[in-house]
Amino acid sequence: MPAETHQRSEAVDVGAVLDLLTCVVGLDAPRAADAPLAALELDDDLSILHLWDAVVEEYGERSVGDLELDGTRPTTLGELADLFTRELSS
Repeated sequence: MPAETHQRSEAVDVGAVLDLLTCVVGLDAPRAADAPLAALELDDDLSILHLWDAVVEEYGERSVGDLELDGTRPTTLGELADLFTRELSS
């Protein structure tokens, strides 16, 4: 059996990340992707980083680093799920 640091996880899709974020935030799934982060009071760096930690715990490997919040910031939960999925894949 390979060591934990040598195991590879399967690619995660945006839908799976969005489902997890929906559960963590406690939203109704059909409209979760369009939910504005500001209306959920999740648009500050600390809130986004807490959500990132939850996603990394569920889907990431130990080698996944910190999230850099430079550039264009997500405004909806769907955009955040897309950002997290890209970061997990890089």
